[in-house]
Amino acid sequence: MNSRLAKGAKLIVRPSIVYGVLALCILGPLLKSGYLLTWSMVSGPGNFSAYTLYGFEEWMHSLYPGSAPLDMLFLGMGKVFPTWVGQKLLLVMVFFLSGMGAYRLLGLAGVSEWGKYYAGFLYTVNPFIYTRFLAGQWWVCLGYALTPLALWSFNVFVRDPSFRTSSLCVLFTSLVGIVYPQGLLLLLGLYIVTGIANVAYAPHGWSDIKKKMTFTVSAVGLFLLVNCYWLIPLLTADGTLYHQIADGDRLQFAATANTQRGLLFDIASMHGFWRSGYVYAVDLLPLWEVWFLIVLFLAVLGATVYAFRPVASHEGEQGRYRQYQSIALCVLWGLTLVLAAGAASDVLRPGYDWLWNHVELLKGFRDSQKFVGVVCLAYAFLGGLGVQQIEEVLKRTFKASKRVIAHVLLGLLLVVPFVYTFTIFGFNNQLASTDYPDGWYQAKEYFDKDADEFRILFLPWHWFMDYEWLPNRSKRLMNPGSAFFSQQVIHSEDHEVRGSPNQSSNPTTHYVEFLLQNRNEIRNLGELLAPLGVKYIVLVPEVDFAQYRFLYDQEDMVQELSNKEMTVFRNVAYSGITYGVNSVRYIENLEELLETSREEDLTEHLFLIGSGENKNMGTLETHTVESFRENPARYWVDSTNAAYLLGTGYLGQNRSFWEYGGSRPAFYNFGVVPAFSGDTDAQVLTYARFYSVYLPARVVSLIAVSGLIVWLTVESPLRSRYSGYWHKRSWKRKIGSV
Repeated sequence: MNSRLAKGAKLIVRPSIVYGVLALCILGPLLKSGYLLTWSMVSGPGNFSAYTLYGFEEWMHSLYPGSAPLDMLFLGMGKVFPTWVGQKLLLVMVFFLSGMGAYRLLGLAGVSEWGKYYAGFLYTVNPFIYTRFLAGQWWVCLGYALTPLALWSFNVFVRDPSFRTSSLCVLFTSLVGIVYPQGLLLLLGLYIVTGIANVAYAPHGWSDIKKKMTFTVSAVGLFLLVNCYWLIPLLTADGTLYHQIADGDRLQFAATANTQRGLLFDIASMHGFWRSGYVYAVDLLPLWEVWFLIVLFLAVLGATVYAFRPVASHEGEQGRYRQYQSIALCVLWGLTLVLAAGAASDVLRPGYDWLWNHVELLKGFRDSQKFVGVVCLAYAFLGGLGVQQIEEVLKRTFKASKRVIAHVLLGLLLVVPFVYTFTIFGFNNQLASTDYPDGWYQAKEYFDKDADEFRILFLPWHWFMDYEWLPNRSKRLMNPGSAFFSQQVIHSEDHEVRGSPNQSSNPTTHYVEFLLQNRNEIRNLGELLAPLGVKYIVLVPEVDFAQYRFLYDQEDMVQELSNKEMTVFRNVAYSGITYGVNSVRYIENLEELLETSREEDLTEHLFLIGSGENKNMGTLETHTVESFRENPARYWVDSTNAAYLLGTGYLGQNRSFWEYGGSRPAFYNFGVVPAFSGDTDAQVLTYARFYSVYLPARVVSLIAVSGLIVWLTVESPLRSRYSGYWHKRSWKRKIGSV
């Protein structure tokens, strides 16, 4: 009977079940139907993922440039399930993988279940992942969750270097890289320091080092092949968020003291996120410092016992692993603690500023608190070793008959992470699942019934603003228009950081900003937006929407739909996403364009900023040119007798990569919209960067990862099947030689 109960308990208390249940308990009411919308986490029934797949949004998408596999997965799931199902599945996996990864990482050290579970619990439940989740930074959370698994695979490779173990490491490393590029850099640092510690404290001779280096070189090559689908586009992009980072960002997004204990103490206690307004467990928990000191004590105990003492011969590979990984994480704990404080510390700022100006990769961490993720990993691993040491002491102290007391004491240690960050369960009602208002769906249905190709302008003109219909404590959200509507949405891309100009490299948004700055002088906004292919303008009643009453005074716009959540205006001057002209006009600046628009139809001319001779090459009129979309990167365009074809498919940062009849844009209408030489024959309008860069790179990556997965699947069975055969052959050769 007891054996059956024991077997049943082992079946129930499996790490996959424990951490799966933990993930469900953390998310709790957030798993209800509907979207989870918070700060940077935006999801909806629109087609934004499809646009990122074709490489249109390289500037914005550079936060997670390798997400194409996830995009395709969720687009496929969206055909069967509501879109929010994929979002909730991803969020569950964040917490599940966090626990499982830390658990597996400790498993290599040969510690008991108590230590492994403690590591998984602390890595899953702590202030760092709590605040990143509240801020909606799902890519940071997912990369953080995958990091221990990647480090586990690296240590498996170091312990037994082979093509199989190196390939496994490549796969897990790639999983981190595709969602979190900064996490990939942190992981590289973990690999380097761990590798050095392994060579120094777990020597196996020069031949073993050569073997590891050989497989490391092949693994690097394999990694580049598997990940070239996002590495090549990212490295060849004209402009990304990383290119635009300025000194103002370094200060704006620097770590912040969240408590009265000071910056370094807050960072060491896994706090310090720059954005204020969240309720932390430390705000509600009396003597919260005591709970953190327990976490710190366990980590220090683990480091003291396992990192700074000689490894006994009987401890073997597991003992050496405990030592070198502990040393590596101790070093990285101190380094990342200093880097996380960075620009926010008066003492550390001079050195950090020097690194900022000389180490380009550091600018990818403008939000320096991201380094705290490594601090969490150090606490989890070293703390798990500390629990192991306490367990060994308790076993020597209590006899078998009193072993239950030891188990109770160890169980209390497992509770520490849950008390220290108890607000993570349900997130203290600061978030809630919701759906978009009915008025939004009414507008979406209206747009989807329109058979034309068009773009939507979203107002008020803010990238992040408060939406009162959100049920969250903080109402601020990144513009959800692109995630909600099926058509391309033009919206602000300005962080509105004090001391920093608009960092967007998209000329379209700068042009719209110019128009809005001159709103009081404009009565023909529709005509000014027509060259952009804007057919509809949506205005939501949020923040400073009262400043947009000028929309009601426009002579070429009519109100099509109005409800309490949204007002939709139709642009009467809309002339399609492509049209033809015969006239070229030179203007000095956009102010002159405004003056000209009061007297002439802008869609009858190609406007070039600069000096030159105006030209008329035919009748002064707007030539209607129909275009038919084959896919987002390829349009069939009707023939035209016009001298120039104006317009493009997706209008964004990479507008220069559109080709008409195989030719790049000859000019840009008022510096924004591509203009091509006209052609009397029907031509194809193609986004060449997708076909010349993205598609070939993805084919290479697909072949590489497919071959890798097939090899990992069949290699072990083949080796088992034929090992006896080759063993017999080798013995026959030996006997024959004798």
